[in-house]
Amino acid sequence: MKKFIEKIKENKTILIFLALLAFLCFLHGYNSFHYPYFESDEGTYLSQAYSVKEDGKLSLYTYWYDHPPFGWFVIGAWTDVLGQQRNIFGSSLNTGRVMMLVLHIIQVSLLFYIVRRVTDSDWIPLIVCLLFAVSPLPTYFQRRVLLDNIMVTWLLASVAVFYIKNISLRHVILSGFFYGLATVTKVTAVMFGPAFLYLLLTLKPQIKRSFAVAGWLAVSISVVALWPIYALIKTEFFPVSDGSKVSLIGALQFQASRGTEVPFWDSASSFRDNLDAWMILDSTYVYILAFGLLCAVLLAIFSSKYRFFGLATLFYFIFLIRGGVVLGFYALPLIPFAMISIGGVVDKARISFKKRYPKFADKVLATLFILIMTVAGVHYTPKVQKYLTVDETSNQMEALIWVKENLPEDTLIMIDVYGMTELLDSSFVNEKSLRNADWYFKVAKDPAIRFDVYRDDWRNLDYILVSHEMLFQAEREELPLVKNAIRNSRPVIRWDRGSTAFVDVQNFISTNGDWAALYRVNDRFETQLLFSWNHYRDNFIYSYGQVIDPQRDVTTSEGQSYAMLRAALMNDREAFLGLWLWTQHKLQHRVQDELFSWSWFDGRQLDTNNATDADLDIAL
Repeated sequence: MKKFIEKIKENKTILIFLALLAFLCFLHGYNSFHYPYFESDEGTYLSQAYSVKEDGKLSLYTYWYDHPPFGWFVIGAWTDVLGQQRNIFGSSLNTGRVMMLVLHIIQVSLLFYIVRRVTDSDWIPLIVCLLFAVSPLPTYFQRRVLLDNIMVTWLLASVAVFYIKNISLRHVILSGFFYGLATVTKVTAVMFGPAFLYLLLTLKPQIKRSFAVAGWLAVSISVVALWPIYALIKTEFFPVSDGSKVSLIGALQFQASRGTEVPFWDSASSFRDNLDAWMILDSTYVYILAFGLLCAVLLAIFSSKYRFFGLATLFYFIFLIRGGVVLGFYALPLIPFAMISIGGVVDKARISFKKRYPKFADKVLATLFILIMTVAGVHYTPKVQKYLTVDETSNQMEALIWVKENLPEDTLIMIDVYGMTELLDSSFVNEKSLRNADWYFKVAKDPAIRFDVYRDDWRNLDYILVSHEMLFQAEREELPLVKNAIRNSRPVIRWDRGSTAFVDVQNFISTNGDWAALYRVNDRFETQLLFSWNHYRDNFIYSYGQVIDPQRDVTTSEGQSYAMLRAALMNDREAFLGLWLWTQHKLQHRVQDELFSWSWFDGRQLDTNNATDADLDIAL
């Protein structure tokens, strides 16, 4: 028994790490196929990886240099590891999320290693890793197939190399290689460049700093240079005056110009918009991140040992608040460095406390650690329960399966890109490949699709697979072709079992992505009918459902019944419910038979007698 206890003490760090890894692997992996809903960016990168593997092209559409392509090369390599079985976990989306789980395990391992090496403590790395992974906010994005998750893995690998015990020049060069891979995964990795340069300039004296800086820069720049070299070879480096060709410089200029260009504290800023969304996901974690930023400032000023982590946090935060576009998952690279900054301040406080009170410091710190973990566990258990139990993806998958099983291969269908790979892949569900499925954003924005394929006319579409992201972007980005197509279409089937979303398709409102709906685009006659109905609804129906005869300023039970019939025939559920409720509230007050009074005028019933034709039509 004594030997067993000694063995545990010897391997305490390894045991803590393995227990942590098992716990976080469960939290991250369990229910990840069902929460959160599949988002457009996931489909974009999976479809680009599909294009590389199947068609030998960087994109299904024109590759316009919006991101370096290395990220989807990695995704493609993941399918190679699985023996070309992209649907081995049911779909390419699920397979991509399993890859995110593997990357998450690697990230936690690297984070634990870095903090363990810097602090020489077992429980501070434990706290940092739990802060990194447990909250619903990071989990919401860490589970998704995003370039940022791949980039963070390369960044942490680049940092970890600097904390190898006997670091040499070859390790520094390896770090530069990893940093280069992070940058050609997503360009925003450049924001960490100044912090890495600081780290290089403060290396231990056994490595000549000039060699270290030169070697690190040479390797990282060489890796990054492959992207512009590709553009030069394709003669797509510089923009052309008539805009007829894509270009690397043009894409970078566009990306830099995106955003509202208002101060980050302004309610109209992209940063504030996402801050509100982060608060909804987990307000506690937002405050923890704010504390991490404060810790980063303190470390950047007062601690040479932790200054790199403080600078890395602050430089990336400056990027977030610069006034340009910010998306929710842009927070991902900030999180590990902010959490390490918290760990650094805790380590400083721990060392100071142990110096002052050496006799009972260990017991006090252990008690404090247990207390913090208990409070955090109680606080986060109900929050964690959501992402372990909620199903936001089944409706989306059922929609793709239905389309694959029921629509012909040559169907012209506008879709959200989340399902692009599934509809194209002849190994998903059946052997069909819907090659005429097009991403709504390309239908609206890509000249080769908008003008050459659809001739700038929504009537050339057959169906629309409507999603939360499609409605959101159509309204926010002002995509008239998409909006007109949706307005001139009828619902075929909707998948919303268990959905928590409020959805109003015709008004482009959706509060969550856990649903999908198939709409059939109207032909010429249906379009005329729809135009006629919209004109009638907008000019003759008032309040929430009162039909007023403009010649006599009177409402009749017949008028209400005709409008209800038209609403039903046009499949306008919202209008029908409003008409029916108004008719019940104002006209159904006959105690003896509950039939409908005939007329209403000036806020009161004008004639309480019923009209039999109206009663029959209402019943119909």
